[in-house]
This record gives sequence, C-alpha cells and structure tokens, in this order.
Amino acid sequence: MILSILTFILSIISFMDTSSLFAKIRSWISTTLSFILVATLLFVVTLTSIFSGAKVLLTNTHSPDQHYTINFYKTDAGAMGSFGIVGELQGALWFRKAVYGESKVDQVELQWYNNHTVIVNGHPIDLASSETWGFQSE
Repeated sequence: MILSILTFILSIISFMDTSSLFAKIRSWISTTLSFILVATLLFVVTLTSIFSGAKVLLTNTHSPDQHYTINFYKTDAGAMGSFGIVGELQGALWFRKAVYGESKVDQVELQWYNNHTVIVNGHPIDLASSETWGFQSE
C-alpha cells in the first residue's frame, strides 16, 4: 500500500516534465494506473477489515519438547456467520497454519498425547503428518 501511494505521488510529480508529448502521455497513464491501484488496495483492505470477523486469543500451548506452538482463538463472525474455535500452528517467521476448526464451541480442552500429537476437545491431531481437523465438514 505504501509503495502504491508513493508511486501515485511520483506520478503526479512527473507532470512537471513537459518536454515532449510522450512525457505528458506517460504522466497521465502512470497517474491513472497508480490511482486505480491505490483505490483497489484501499477497497480490499476496507472490505477485509469489515467482514473478517472478530478473533480473540483463548490460549496457547506448547508441545512437551517445545517444538510446536498452537494458538487457539475464539472466532465470531457476528451476523455473517457462526462462532467457534480455530487452532493455528505457529510456523517459521510469521507463518501460521490452521490445524483445528470447530463451530458452535467456545471452550477448548487440550492434552498432549506425545511430542507431536495433541488432543483438542477429544479430537487427536498429529502435527508431524500435517493433519488437520474440522475443516472438511465446514
């Protein structure tokens, strides 16, 4: 978003170059395209923030060997949908993978079976095999 705004500002500044007809046409094209890009990105960010629903951290858990970390969130889509629980496995850097999802539940019961298997609300999830639960039926 910042780069697209910077591009828009630079394209407006390029109107000062009136050395040729090609420079004028290039200024109009770059200004128009950068404005469309900024408007589209702003529209997408606005819709995403409005319709994404609320997500509140319930708890997080670490595997016994501290290799896996799972954050559990309570989700509420408000009038657009239902509430439920989502479990996200923390990956490298800021990457997350949803490994658990269940609707119409607002509590989470956790128990680690071993270093790579967690039992969430009675459902075992093997993290070593990239297993997930609850997303196929929803």
